[in-house]
Amino acid sequence: MQLNPFTKDDWSAYAGCISEAPLLGQAGDLEVVVDDRWVSITHMGNDPPWLNDYEFPDPSLALLFAMEIRGTEPFDILGIRADMLGCTER
Repeated sequence: MQLNPFTKDDWSAYAGCISEAPLLGQAGDLEVVVDDRWVSITHMGNDPPWLNDYEFPDPSLALLFAMEIRGTEPFDILGIRADMLGCTER
């Protein structure tokens, strides 16, 4: 997945971000925000959209997890990958 720095509009839309340089990416129906040790994934294909948050022990693991998202894998596979990287909260 390609992750891009936030734009001015992104800062308004994701006001809860805590890091100085969060990243945003899209793959298929998934919208992904990487914010320090957190990865938030919103599934836009559902009505209403649903959100999952993953917390990792280190920001680099969060980034690695987000970069591997393809947008075509089943959501439970994302959970398995998160667990393998030390995810502590969902």
